Amino acid sequence: MKEALFDIPEQKSPRLLWMEKHEVAAKFDIAYGEWLVYSLAQGANIEDAWNNHKPFLGIGAIEADAITDWARKNNVRLWNEVL
Repeated sequence: MKEALFDIPEQKSPRLLWMEKHEVAAKFDIAYGEWLVYSLAQGANIEDAWNNHKPFLGIGAIEADAITDWARKNNVRLWNEVL
């Protein structure tokens, strides 16, 4: 039995490619009740990023808001912004 309906290669979304390019990770934190987005270059994990790089964390009620907040704080254009 096939796992997919069509036999096509897997493709990542523009948002996921952007996150990989900028080495950004997102996590929903139950303790804070919000999405946290952080750069893997700034901290190996979310706890390190929270403790040492809080001004550069993206925080939002939904993942998209947290990504936008991170991009704004770090002066990075989003994947869907036009020059």
